[in-house]
Amino acid sequence: MFKRLLDRILLVILVNTLLTSCSNDLDLIISGEPIPVVYFVFNPEDTVYSVTLTHSFEGTNNAYNMAKNPDSVYFSSAEIKLEGWAGDYKAWESAFNLSNIVKEPGIFPSVIGHCYQTENVLSSFDSRGNVIGPYYEINSFRLFINSPELTEPVYSRIPLVRKPIMATPRIGDKVIDLYPPQGGYYFVSFEIDPEKITYCELVCVFRYEEFIDEWIDKTSVFPLRENIQIHDEIAKTFLYPDLVFNKIATNIELSEIKHPKRFNSLDLLIFASDNTFHDYQTTYINTGNMDNPPMGNIVNGIGIFSMIRVVRLEDMYLSIKTKDSLVSGQFTRHLGFVYY
Repeated sequence: MFKRLLDRILLVILVNTLLTSCSNDLDLIISGEPIPVVYFVFNPEDTVYSVTLTHSFEGTNNAYNMAKNPDSVYFSSAEIKLEGWAGDYKAWESAFNLSNIVKEPGIFPSVIGHCYQTENVLSSFDSRGNVIGPYYEINSFRLFINSPELTEPVYSRIPLVRKPIMATPRIGDKVIDLYPPQGGYYFVSFEIDPEKITYCELVCVFRYEEFIDEWIDKTSVFPLRENIQIHDEIAKTFLYPDLVFNKIATNIELSEIKHPKRFNSLDLLIFASDNTFHDYQTTYINTGNMDNPPMGNIVNGIGIFSMIRVVRLEDMYLSIKTKDSLVSGQFTRHLGFVYY
């Protein structure tokens, strides 16, 4: 979900800071030490934590050709640690190791070199996402990075963000009715810690089958609501039928031949964080509107370290009337959904 943002910010760094002529050849003019580019969205409940690490580069050759050279954009080695702090003392730490994951980073080389990982051995969490067990006093985290190629270490600190509590729909309610019999609109609401959580969004994981000689499982993931409004300790968003079906129509892939489709189930994922996560989500837009790339909250580098909390409403299904609109409504009938 977040891989494309690293590609975009690095490309924008090239475009915004390195362009010097109107010719087709891009020549690098920056000088000095490599500037680390770090992106880490930290969900404490993940089984594995992953950090991406690259750096700016300089040279006299074509920028796009240089960007394809691993030595130009990756550190030869780096020490990366995630630390848990209880007030003024460090209560826990975990070291990252270079993984064997090969991503597809656009114009940059598709080789091992920029994804570091560590397993989650922190502890368990209560219903609000507070640390329990031997490290229960942890109230903030620090990301620390050092490398022989750096004159100063790179670091960033964030507070522990509590996990939201679902208010609506109630636990066990699996039906999504976009046309509730009592009128009004279907909505999702949850309790948050307004001192720490300032940004929320709602994402849909839409599962369906498509018949191409046989029924094939498919999944589409897309945001339903962004910048959800927060009042006091409640975040609440309405799901209007036109909005939902427009989103489905926009995000379901269509082939030249219309194949029958049938709906299976969907998940609603609530992402809650602070403004740094919002900056992460809009890195490409923000950078494109500025003369220089945003610095984020990474000290001695560029990028963002943020904590995200996720609440999952899993295996939801559609009411009869809502499914009628999916099959026959003006926004989605061209997709070919059927009842059987």
